[in-house]
Amino acid sequence: MAQVCGKIFSDFLAQCEIGTGGIEQTILIGNRDDIDLNATTRDVTMTGIACTHKITALVMKTGTQMYKLEGLTGKRMINAGFTFNDGGSDAVNTFTHNIFGRAFNLDEATLCYVKGLGKGADLFAIIRDNNKGLLNVDEFKILGLDRGLKLSELAHNYNENNGTLPFTLSSKEPDLEPNPPYIWLETDNATTLAKWDAQVATP
Repeated sequence: MAQVCGKIFSDFLAQCEIGTGGIEQTILIGNRDDIDLNATTRDVTMTGIACTHKITALVMKTGTQMYKLEGLTGKRMINAGFTFNDGGSDAVNTFTHNIFGRAFNLDEATLCYVKGLGKGADLFAIIRDNNKGLLNVDEFKILGLDRGLKLSELAHNYNENNGTLPFTLSSKEPDLEPNPPYIWLETDNATTLAKWDAQVATP
């Protein structure tokens, strides 16, 4: 009998208070090489009766940080998502994670950012879900943690998008993600939010 790798453990129930959807218009982007993998901890299990799927401590290397990608309040100019990839009969199933960003000024800093993306920057991202769950424990989601996000689309036209620069960061073949995004929760929402506000700086 073939090994059973995946099961489900909870109901999908209708909720009267569905929420607004979308994400907060600030995303944190970081270099995967700046993660202290030895100090970062996970609570990720799938047994025959239960599943956990979260990062319980995200630690950056000394002197590194994550960087803000901002949209505009009241707009949905930046976004995130993920899709399932069926591996077929001879490959494992995977997920593609996506960040949809926008740069507002083509100044030197922006062009250097774009240059780094174009040279293969290996990134991960943290978003704040507008549907935050009970006690806000589901607010923070990490994308691209295991295999990374890379520049997959970028095109600028001075006469379009009000001169802004839309771009997409995605999981790319062959480095697709083995899992959907992780919940990020360090003790509670307040503790996690404090690290977010510090841009996950090393203690």
